[in-house]
Amino acid sequence: MYSLDWKAQTAKETREKNLLRRYNLDWNSMMDILEHQGYQCPIMLTPLTEWDAHCDHSHNDGYVRGLLSSGANLGLGHLGDSIENLERAIQYLKDYEEWRDNER
Repeated sequence: MYSLDWKAQTAKETREKNLLRRYNLDWNSMMDILEHQGYQCPIMLTPLTEWDAHCDHSHNDGYVRGLLSSGANLGLGHLGDSIENLERAIQYLKDYEEWRDNER
């Protein structure tokens, strides 16, 4: 049976390899970003750890913009990393709230 220390070390090594391969980001740099963000998602304001933080990166140049929660990272991706799409989504939500408030 494997020890928990071995499993934790293997998980960390796997995470380190994936960060380097996919984002050219080493472990210490990831931890620096996480610390700079106060160990929270800057969009959702939810707590983040080194294990559940998702690398948000530009699909144009590959540059890592920061670390996000899974939901925030998926949301940006589904909206095409587009400021215009995000602004339209915000307006859509505001329009719904205004309509709902007027219906009451």
